Amino acid sequence: MTRGDDLHADIQDDAGLRWRDDRVPLEFRIGPLDLGRSALQAFRLVTPCLKLSTASAPVNGSLPTGCNAAYCPALPVETELPIFAMSGGAIRYVLRQEQRYFVVVEGSHEAYLAKFSGKTRNTFRRHLKRFTESSGGSLHWRTYRTPDEVREFHASAISLSRASYQHSIGYGLPDTPSFVDELADDAGRGRVRGYLLFHDGVPAAYALCPIVEDVMEYARLGYSPAFENLSPGRVLLLLILEQLFEEKSVRYLDFGAQEFSYKSQFATDQMRTARVLYVRPTVANVSLLAAHATVRGVWNGLSLVRSLIRGPARA
Repeated sequence: MTRGDDLHADIQDDAGLRWRDDRVPLEFRIGPLDLGRSALQAFRLVTPCLKLSTASAPVNGSLPTGCNAAYCPALPVETELPIFAMSGGAIRYVLRQEQRYFVVVEGSHEAYLAKFSGKTRNTFRRHLKRFTESSGGSLHWRTYRTPDEVREFHASAISLSRASYQHSIGYGLPDTPSFVDELADDAGRGRVRGYLLFHDGVPAAYALCPIVEDVMEYARLGYSPAFENLSPGRVLLLLILEQLFEEKSVRYLDFGAQEFSYKSQFATDQMRTARVLYVRPTVANVSLLAAHATVRGVWNGLSLVRSLIRGPARA
């Protein structure tokens, strides 16, 4: 791997994949019980999963000199992977396997909407109309692209984030000067956009979307519970999609990790992916991964017992 003179630049390996020096958190949790967390210094794969192939792994053979671990947030897979395996000289630890949904931004917005049933399209129109009428007859939303604009975005969105469901489960916006500085730096490089939807001048929903190459990820989002009955998150997503199809500034809108019903509804395509961590087989690393896998196993076992006690779901 080679790094350019720019300290904020990604690292590129011989295969052309892009990595970033980062800390990868490992949470030890059994349901709502938080047992603590650890973190590994690792190279995180930045190249989007939509640019990868199932034919080859990003880590073949030993990890590069000076690299303790490599983290791949989403690798395309054709079959389920075992939790542990050896990959060359590294231990491969699979953290999660999930379906990933995305929109291919090609053709017209009208052609994209045509994939939905007439009933669903009418529902979308009702969402937009109801929100507009409730907001004094106007639909006000903004896209934030420049460094100064994303700072403004964060200042407006942070109160929304604190009140959102996403914040309660650990996926809210970080509220630190370093995070805001990083956002501004990424905005200057065209690597992030922020979106805000307003209701009568008050922020109602937000989305923060990193961009790598021609892939934009619908990554951090939230809305105010005060406007929940107006579906502000759904309205904002509809507006973002319309803008993307008009601009053609990205090729893909990636809905990211975790499976929610709206992702499969709005997606045009999907793939199976795995979150994978490669580590050197040291005593410290083996002990950490074994402890993490044990806690995961306990939670999975308790979930299975709970589902058996409840019995099969009734129609």
